[in-house]
Amino acid sequence: MSLNQPPNATLNEAVAHGSIRSSADSLDRDYPTAPDNRKKDVIKELPWWKRPSPLWLLAATPFMTIAFSATIAPRIEIYTYLGCREHRPEMIDLGSLLGMPHNLTTSHISVDHTPSFTPFSRSQNEYELGYSNPDEQLPCASDPVVQAAATKLITVITGLMGVLTCLTAGYWGSFSDRYGRTRIMAISLLGSLAADIVYISVFYLYSIIPGGSWFLLAAPIVEGITGGMAAGEASLQSYMSDITDEGNRSRFFSLTAGLMLVGVAVGPTLGSIIISYTHQTLSVFYLAAAIHFLLALWALFVLPESSSEEQRQKSKEKYLQEVHNSFVQRESDTAGTFTKFQHMVPFLRPLAVFIPRHEKVSNPLKRPKRDWSLTLLALGYGSTVAIMACYPFKLQYAGATFHWDSVDMGYYMGLVGITSGVFLVVIFPVVLKLFRPNPMIIEIQDTTNPAATTQKEVHSPSFDLKVVKASLILNVAVYCFLGLTRSALAFTIASMIGSFGLGFSPATQSVAITLYTGQGEIEVGRLFGALGVVQALSSQFVGPFFYGVIYAKTVASYPRTIFFVCATSLALALLFMSLIRIPRNTLVTNGTQEDLEETEPLLGNHSTASRS
Repeated sequence: MSLNQPPNATLNEAVAHGSIRSSADSLDRDYPTAPDNRKKDVIKELPWWKRPSPLWLLAATPFMTIAFSATIAPRIEIYTYLGCREHRPEMIDLGSLLGMPHNLTTSHISVDHTPSFTPFSRSQNEYELGYSNPDEQLPCASDPVVQAAATKLITVITGLMGVLTCLTAGYWGSFSDRYGRTRIMAISLLGSLAADIVYISVFYLYSIIPGGSWFLLAAPIVEGITGGMAAGEASLQSYMSDITDEGNRSRFFSLTAGLMLVGVAVGPTLGSIIISYTHQTLSVFYLAAAIHFLLALWALFVLPESSSEEQRQKSKEKYLQEVHNSFVQRESDTAGTFTKFQHMVPFLRPLAVFIPRHEKVSNPLKRPKRDWSLTLLALGYGSTVAIMACYPFKLQYAGATFHWDSVDMGYYMGLVGITSGVFLVVIFPVVLKLFRPNPMIIEIQDTTNPAATTQKEVHSPSFDLKVVKASLILNVAVYCFLGLTRSALAFTIASMIGSFGLGFSPATQSVAITLYTGQGEIEVGRLFGALGVVQALSSQFVGPFFYGVIYAKTVASYPRTIFFVCATSLALALLFMSLIRIPRNTLVTNGTQEDLEETEPLLGNHSTASRS
């Protein structure tokens, strides 16, 4: 979190220091101070249940998003139901189908209605979920007062969650560097479990809890303080980066993103089946709570920790030094503008990782230049993720232009979702496997045993950067086409082709790690925490406001303007990414002596190279 200590920091620090033991303890004892070039060999010697591996995460990732997506529609139902109880209690049976036994006529709440849209809605999925038709609604569901109350509650909950995500994402990312990835996953999952319990409690104890339906704000508060999905995703990505290298990192990031989409697709369907079988909407919250509880236990006691004790100790020492330096700078009269500003706006503190740094030069007569690559990457990433806010307007445009109803939109989103999942899980990893350039094999002499050498594969990040640019070019073309076409079929096909641009995210993450570690940093949790802040600011604040205002101003005259604005935003991101300069000491060279000398500071002394 951008604050030095969160409200529950004392408890969290106690948990992190060992009040709750995890599988990290046994792993640390096995290689407490193993050097990086021998860490893989040490890990291979561990029993399989103590060995950190991408397979642990890939197996659990779909369940994380199933638990989240399965409750999206029921949450909207609860908002509407509580609005009816508050504003139109005479129109409903208080023991109706949201989990209470029903004695009178039933009015099923299903999951196909499109509720009133607010630019700050929780996600695009909420735009499509609700009630199937007016005849099957609760009698008060279409009442303007009830709809306004539900929309207001959704807006406040979503806004509060967004604010707390910005405040906590950076803190928890840095916290995982010091105390391990698995503990942050567990804390995030326990926060989601607490949110599920809040929804169940508010429904059953509505008449006696203070604030009525507004007590639901406890859910985003608890979930936001513990980081929610943002902290969970950052720790997951950090875990994955710990146990992968430049050669396969993008592929595993892609698999993770694809399996997340699989969970998002399965969750609502599974929730609907459970509701149909149990006739209780709250049964979905019981399912989500059970999944979150089991995953939290899995993260604490089963999942092997990916970061070594040595790495975490270095991060702790660096953190204490930074806290000291921050205090000294804050008290200094010569503190810079950003230093003063980040103390006034604490949640921006994690963004300090993107501040341009002076490059190290071997020639003392050469003036060091600033490296803007990470700054440009953050700007390009923010410009791209901001267009997530365009998705509801895309659906609104399609409904008005092609006269689509909720069923047609469901088919459209299903096709796009399936294409996205297939691309990320199957196509993109295969493309990376086939077209990624062969790595350079470096033989590094062991300083403890001069007769022994170890081999290291060095991959060029320039390939990932090319994937980023190609994805952006594709999406620019797709959004321009969406703004020009008048055919529903062409609109759908173009959107499916646009799914092929989803390689942007895993490739960008891989490039970011390479640039960040190339500066001598090892705390990738801090990096992903900062990227989480960028994503929250762009997709939950700047994006909804910017694109919402544009669509509202142009919908009457030229509604397709929104697509060309999105294309412009992506073109701007492409410009930022094109200005990124890959440092020479991270490039795969042809193996000349001059290039090897340039590479040597990064890889160690006494190195030889060969092509694989």
